[in-house]
Amino acid sequence: MRTGFCLLMGAVLLIASGCATMIRGTEEPLSITSEPPGAMVQVSDGQKGTTPCQIKLKRNQSVMIRYTKDGYEPEALSVFPTLAGAGVILGGVIDYGTGAVYSLTPNPAHVILKPVKAQSTPQVQEVQPKQSVVEQLDELDKMKKEGKITKEEYQALRERLIKGQ
Repeated sequence: MRTGFCLLMGAVLLIASGCATMIRGTEEPLSITSEPPGAMVQVSDGQKGTTPCQIKLKRNQSVMIRYTKDGYEPEALSVFPTLAGAGVILGGVIDYGTGAVYSLTPNPAHVILKPVKAQSTPQVQEVQPKQSVVEQLDELDKMKKEGKITKEEYQALRERLIKGQ
């Protein structure tokens, strides 16, 4: 009797040990989004796309996603496997081996892109040529005080004005 019970329990455990693999599968769709949409994404496993998009990854796979969009700073986001609650309870050796006990985090993989800060490169054209040299120097002083030009740019433009170039 006891041997029969042990065999029955062993069979149940063996059958249930691959439960998450059968129910959840070994791959998970990962949604990749960005704000604003339309960013190019490059996944470290070689997959590419444009947000919003969806890719399939193995549940036990960590990846890095790089986001790029003209006019915005590039961003990167890591996606990694975390233990799923049901996998810990129902999972067996098989589920750990296949990765079915994991879920990808974060999912969706979402980033908010930051606009590139405009860097103004002052040129002599900004100072109107019809002004006198004194007026142009005053304009340069004003631009420097307002932070529109750096100290080095101020010095270079000032020298050009004084030399008459």
